[in-house]
Amino acid sequence: MTSSNSPPPPSSSPSSSPCVVTSELEFHGAAASSSPHSILRLDDHSIMYASNCILNIAIPKIPLRVNSNDDDDDDDDDNHHGEDERGHVIQSSGQQDELENISSSFVYVVKQTLRTTTVPRTDWKRSITALSLLSPVSDSRASKHQSSLSSLSWSCKKYVACAFSDGSITIWAMSKDNTFTGGEKWKWKEYVVNGITEHDDTDDEICQQEDHTISIADIDGVYYSEHVGHEDQGSVMIHQFQLFTASARGVKCHVYTKIIEDDSIPSMDTTTARSFPTKRSFFITNHPTCTLKISTLDNQLILGVGTALPRNNRVHFYTLDISTLVKNVKLLQQQQQQQQEDEKEEMEHGWKHQGSVMGHLDWISCLDWNFNLVFESETSAGGVSCGFQGGMLASGSQDARIRLWRFHQSILCGVAECDYEFLMEKTTKQNGDGEEDMEEEEEDEEDANDEDLLEEGEARMYIYYQNMEGVHMKCAITLEALLIGHEEGVTSVQWRPNSNKPCLLSSSMDRSILIWMEEEMDETEEVGSSLVTSEGLGNVWVPITRVGTAGGILGGSIGSSLLGFINALWSNDGRQIVGHGFGGAIYFWSSSENYEASVISTEEQRVHSSSLERWRATPGITGHFRECCDISWEVTKGTYLLSAGMDQTCRLWMPLLTESLDHCGCTQANRIWKEVGRPQVHGYDLNSVVCIGDANGELIHRFVSGADEKEIRAFDSPIQTIRLVDILKGKTEECAIPDSEQRVDRAFIPSLGLSNRANLADAMEEGTDNAVQSEPASSTQITSLDSKRKIMRPLDHYLPTERDLGVLSLWPEVRKLYGHLTEIVCLASTAGRCSSLENSQVLVASSCKARDADNAAIRVWNIEQNVCIDVLKDGHKSTVVSLTFSSDGKFLASAGKDRRLCIWKKCDNIQNKVFDLAAVVESAHKRIIWSLDFCVTRPSILASGSRDGYVKIWEVTSINSSVSEAVQVKEISRFEPVCKGGKKAEPITALAFAPKERNENTQNDGCSHNDAIIVVGMESGLVEVWAVPLNIRNEIKGEGGYTHPKPFILCSIPIHDCHISMVKKLAWRPLVEENNQDDDDVLTLAAAATTMGFAYTALNYHDDDDDVN
Repeated sequence: MTSSNSPPPPSSSPSSSPCVVTSELEFHGAAASSSPHSILRLDDHSIMYASNCILNIAIPKIPLRVNSNDDDDDDDDDNHHGEDERGHVIQSSGQQDELENISSSFVYVVKQTLRTTTVPRTDWKRSITALSLLSPVSDSRASKHQSSLSSLSWSCKKYVACAFSDGSITIWAMSKDNTFTGGEKWKWKEYVVNGITEHDDTDDEICQQEDHTISIADIDGVYYSEHVGHEDQGSVMIHQFQLFTASARGVKCHVYTKIIEDDSIPSMDTTTARSFPTKRSFFITNHPTCTLKISTLDNQLILGVGTALPRNNRVHFYTLDISTLVKNVKLLQQQQQQQQEDEKEEMEHGWKHQGSVMGHLDWISCLDWNFNLVFESETSAGGVSCGFQGGMLASGSQDARIRLWRFHQSILCGVAECDYEFLMEKTTKQNGDGEEDMEEEEEDEEDANDEDLLEEGEARMYIYYQNMEGVHMKCAITLEALLIGHEEGVTSVQWRPNSNKPCLLSSSMDRSILIWMEEEMDETEEVGSSLVTSEGLGNVWVPITRVGTAGGILGGSIGSSLLGFINALWSNDGRQIVGHGFGGAIYFWSSSENYEASVISTEEQRVHSSSLERWRATPGITGHFRECCDISWEVTKGTYLLSAGMDQTCRLWMPLLTESLDHCGCTQANRIWKEVGRPQVHGYDLNSVVCIGDANGELIHRFVSGADEKEIRAFDSPIQTIRLVDILKGKTEECAIPDSEQRVDRAFIPSLGLSNRANLADAMEEGTDNAVQSEPASSTQITSLDSKRKIMRPLDHYLPTERDLGVLSLWPEVRKLYGHLTEIVCLASTAGRCSSLENSQVLVASSCKARDADNAAIRVWNIEQNVCIDVLKDGHKSTVVSLTFSSDGKFLASAGKDRRLCIWKKCDNIQNKVFDLAAVVESAHKRIIWSLDFCVTRPSILASGSRDGYVKIWEVTSINSSVSEAVQVKEISRFEPVCKGGKKAEPITALAFAPKERNENTQNDGCSHNDAIIVVGMESGLVEVWAVPLNIRNEIKGEGGYTHPKPFILCSIPIHDCHISMVKKLAWRPLVEENNQDDDDVLTLAAAATTMGFAYTALNYHDDDDDVN
């Protein structure tokens, strides 16, 4: 259970000077959840998607262009070159002096996350299953579903409905954050419609009832707003939300009334509004349902519901007069004014079942309305056309079929034709407790045969309603077309916005996304020796464009293959397609042609006119779609970050520069992080990864990984990856590859095997699709040619796509180390930490799962020699979960489930022995010790974090240097986190010392005091930054004697920037001058968590008093 409140303000040390420590979320690398309806567009650019229980807001960035000819830089002073974070020359995308421009595209990055305040109702793992951008309705006429979204001003509030797998429902209200100068962030506030927080006093038995815990498959809704109050007394806005959820128990309507203050309106006394009822809910239908969609038809709200029955599924239609919604809100106002708290008039829900259409043979998985179409004038013998002008509904099913249902223009309903009141009374019998058993009717084969006997264009059903003038109207529904093109279940359909002709986008689990349009088809037949064309045969819906990913390794890990698309979206201008893959990746395709120009109106050129569009794949959003277990920075300069997770992949993340406009309209460079490589795609869950290449006796760009297997694998970077890294760093000339004679161009993954091979022959039958060079590879090969042609390439041109990441960015495996008898748990290396020591060997320590002392032994490896040089026994009795080397290379600390803290000292004079057990602290903590870390600047300072909720600071010193075993371990201080989330103790799961100390002068004695900076991660996902005084000898005299100065908190990371579950690893980026060229007081932190879908979060820490924090 996590804390729903923000962390308390930081406390300070009695001797500390005032300083402000702030943090900013720089990047959140997380894959999307595998729920079909868990992604949406907020506006023309921003995208919101769910990762487990976190909402990610992705915003677009424009990558800078790299000037590939450095020789002309000094001769042209008017080009206004910029410099990246390493001082390399970068040219803005607006510069075109004698240079060939290559089109750039947006690169999406997540810099804002939202964390729910609700808690799970059961012990099951839960996730966000559906999102919906709510549409406003007015008291006169509801806005159309699609157009209402675009009609809202971006500065106004928007509301996003969020549904969970445990039945919880929340609404996120968005408004502009005027305090943020970057123009990218927005203020969000969460309202709980159905769910509990940790402060709610709710009976556990009620919360665990089936009605409350059923998983929600889809959600949609509308809201009505009206001002309450008078100008002299102040005014607020009352909102009534009607949310509709689809689940296995049917469709449920949740009516939520809330008084939401408007920033532009003076607030009234909210105590006068306490009589407002807030929540009520009722079932509209009990049919199992997995999708629904709401829109407007004239003055009616119309709800389409697709059933999920074994066969003969239907689309049911329900309508509600908007005046009923307005009436209920006004009734609430009257009750508030009259303070009728005892006797309140019951509000009617007013939803009426109009009927259903049948045709799909399997579950109906998606629906989408399009009432923006303009049809030719229709007249019928039965009435006069007026009011509603017609539209279409697209329905997709697991039977791989798409059906288009046409809603004809509304006509007057004659009295002789039908009795409107009788029809309304008949349909109301199907609502609530008196709902008819429709399952028997749907299982009736005769009913299905009747549908097939209908003639083309014959109405399947009618929708009867009264318009605003009270005139009885009816709208006919016919089957427009049956679209056959997908080979597997259809997962989403969406109409193209702002289109002159109906254009439909569909996605499927067959790994394709299709664009459908209606084309006029002519028949050509041979008459004698000539061909005769017969015109006017009618229009046919055909797929004109297909996008998707056909590559990957069939039968391999999800990290190297695509299992299909579960959603696809248009941008608001119809120029971009967003695809949501089952593996969590989000794909983007941009139109390279002018869409408006591609729609040709002349009859001669009308056939397949939209096929003139060309769609280009652009960099997408990627990340671990299961828990991220470990992270490790490149040890020499922190050029990139490696992350390993239980999705069986190791991913490489790297920063690149983008341009954006500040509040003055000037272009400024920003840093974003993207996944640029996937060195390892394994068949086992990866538990640990560590970089080992430090150019001090070891090749750079190497790493070691451990998985749920007994072997340890070492990998070496291929030439393609090194070239890509140089380009993204801004190096425009083709630099020499270090140790290129020992590296290969790229690696291959075999069809049957777990080891990445260095050549195609060793990879056995990899397949021809995998042997083709990717665009990033070919781009890096023509770098020297670009220099001669003076080509400016945007950085996104070099970024690999999802297919390239899973197949073409692999690193070859160079070592395989055997020795452990069970699964690998953790790894630690001397690389980077002991780089100051000359001629020091790069050592790697490893541990595995153990239940006895023999398997609990720690093994020390020399990777270059491919040998185990020492086995550390007699220290632990069960699994060792944390290992760390001191920065001077003298000590190795280990801890684990047996609660023992062991210190191993390096041996110089003992033969066949590298480390020897020097000290053991029995029961160092009361619970399992999850994390250890030596201070980077003070090798004798060690920190340990445990499940008992305490962080202990130890001093490790040698009593007698001549005796190797004489080591003293002394506890000098301890502290527990400020945020406990309502618990007695918040378990500490990860900690790490920063690579630089905090130096400040106190006002008491005028002396300089150094503090170590340590970041602490907890089981709840929260993160805090603390300062640990390092002046050990300057003890403070108190009543009990002399004590060491106590650690104090510097800041708490904002709750929305934190993970929602256990923090597995924390790692600071190495402090290299070129990484901090703009600001020496900035440190970057990466964090990995166990929640499915999380990768890491990079944070910047600023000290306004010019101290590093």
